[in-house]
Amino acid sequence: MTKPVDPPVIGRKVRPLWWLALVVVVAGVSFAAALATFQGEPEQGCVAGGSPNSSYQARFAQPLTIESNSYDLVMTRDGQPVTGARVCLEASMTGMTGMATGQVARETSPGRYEVMVRFAMAGPWEVNVQVTELGKEPVTIPLSVTVGGEAGP
Repeated sequence: MTKPVDPPVIGRKVRPLWWLALVVVVAGVSFAAALATFQGEPEQGCVAGGSPNSSYQARFAQPLTIESNSYDLVMTRDGQPVTGARVCLEASMTGMTGMATGQVARETSPGRYEVMVRFAMAGPWEVNVQVTELGKEPVTIPLSVTVGGEAGP
């Protein structure tokens, strides 16, 4: 009596085990690279407020307009640049409850934070800057600003 023979597999190659290991390593490296990329992106929205603290100051480095959506926010504590902090900006148009925005800023140099925010209308806005430094209580800095209609020359 003869043994049955498995039918040949046509068009299919058996890959060695090292091939599977290579695929797993490439997938792991790709995942790590994607994770690192997304960690560098600014968050959206502000998490929690803080208490006022007069040792902190915040000001915009340029005039606010409806045409721009990127601003530099200068942050100081006792006259010194605030570095390495989580800075978040919440803005709402005075008297317009539906006109609000919140964005996390990105530090571009010591004490200077870039925030992407779109002021939809010219006029008075109330801005709260939330600052959280490592090991310190969160602080809120209230600002009253006026947004102009056009950028200057």
